[in-house]
Amino acid sequence: MAAVGVVGYEDVRLTDTASVLARAFATDPVFSWLTSHLGSAGRMTALHEIMETLTRAIYAPHGESYLALPEGAKAAQTDIKLKGVLLLHPPLVKESFVDHMKHGIHRLPVITGLKGMGKILPSLLRSSLLKEVVMADSLERGFWYVGFLAVDPDCQGQGVGSVLLQSVVDKADKEDLPVYLETGNPRNVPWYEKFGFATVYTEKAGFMGPTVFYMRREVQSMDKQTKEQLLAKAKQRVADSNESLKRGLLAVGIGFVVLVLLLFYVYR
Repeated sequence: MAAVGVVGYEDVRLTDTASVLARAFATDPVFSWLTSHLGSAGRMTALHEIMETLTRAIYAPHGESYLALPEGAKAAQTDIKLKGVLLLHPPLVKESFVDHMKHGIHRLPVITGLKGMGKILPSLLRSSLLKEVVMADSLERGFWYVGFLAVDPDCQGQGVGSVLLQSVVDKADKEDLPVYLETGNPRNVPWYEKFGFATVYTEKAGFMGPTVFYMRREVQSMDKQTKEQLLAKAKQRVADSNESLKRGLLAVGIGFVVLVLLLFYVYR
């Protein structure tokens, strides 16, 4: 079983963290799709650089990086291999594009190329929108967001992931806050459900990408009926949001057709 140590941005082992994330997500459906254009030779290098960039720019600055280490080891002992990583976004922490740029998010297009950004950027924007919709009832009080949870392939099946995930659900329960996450691996869904998560919505990533599961875990002090009501309301918000999006796209499409017809009429 692994001991979980909490490290801040100054102490986090960025390269080791990125290595664990890259190895763990090498076969993940979403990341396989995002990097499929790079070929087998360049995928792992790109994955490592992507994970290092995302960790540095988005998660490490908050000091909420959890590392799973052998029992009794300390995070500062850089000669000891990491077993797993949990990157969280804390409740009510505001961040801006400028902050992300300052920490290096602008490197993503260089790493993935234009073809990769054509997948990643829309996926990130859609994911951000759905997070706001799914958790709309918790924006004022806040919620914990599981950005990445990864166990090194050599350490899987040892309970490392459970130790890491339990650390955040314990924190959320102590603070009476919900938890949110997304996963592109359907095999993980039943595992998350054991910790109290429920699927709010599923949707394919980008154009013809793999299915992504958007999940939330309610405040555990609530009764079962209240939890079910909150889940139903979240599902309805997503349905309403999708309907509004469809109407907006239809209006844009109609406007474009009208513009083309007007131009044709004027310049024929």
